[in-house]
Amino acid sequence: MAAGLSRTGDSPKNTRRVSKVANAHSTGTTVDGRTLKGLQVREEYRERIVSAYTDLIRSGVAAPTARQTASRAGSSMRVLFKHFADLAGLRGEAIGRIERGAQDYLSIPVDPKLPVAQRLKVFVVKQTRLLEAIAPFRRTAMRVEAEDPAVAVSLRRALDGVSRELERVLAPEIKALRRSRRRSLVMGLHCICSWPSWEMLRTHYRLTSDQARKVVTQAALAVIRDAAVHGSEPAPNQ
Repeated sequence: MAAGLSRTGDSPKNTRRVSKVANAHSTGTTVDGRTLKGLQVREEYRERIVSAYTDLIRSGVAAPTARQTASRAGSSMRVLFKHFADLAGLRGEAIGRIERGAQDYLSIPVDPKLPVAQRLKVFVVKQTRLLEAIAPFRRTAMRVEAEDPAVAVSLRRALDGVSRELERVLAPEIKALRRSRRRSLVMGLHCICSWPSWEMLRTHYRLTSDQARKVVTQAALAVIRDAAVHGSEPAPNQ
């Protein structure tokens, strides 16, 4: 699993939804012992439900039902729907956590002093490890993307995040290209390093993760080399 993505999909930075319990402590809000205990129990149940849902997806259940999730959480459907209005809300919470963990993982910097081929290799390793870790959740998201606007937005943000990271990692090389070639380079590399490509290599061609990563790396290096040969800006005196 990609570093920074925990079993429930959270990274160390990803516990961003501050609970009412934490708010009570940080703001100095006065709550009696019974109320504080109730808030703690509520948060614990909510976490158990989200963890159960993500565990089911990771185990291969693409669309967990409320009954399956409640059973996995050791709870009841009545309790589940006290915390989430519907399954779409629970799915959005789970996928949102995975998305934030992925963003944190992608934000780990790549040394800009490395040669371009090495920078690209580091990016590919980071990206493909992430794709491998989130594959079950991407399958779930793509099943409901057309009918769940929140999931569609989450997928769009994820795509945009990869594009931005490519632009950061390859900033000097992109800047050296003719303007007409810059977007083409990013789009080409993005396609090669995207989840659909990874899924095809892993499921259709049945490659191991190492074999698939080698294919992605070779294809990405070929694109960047071609861009360097054919896409550079002409010198000022030309």
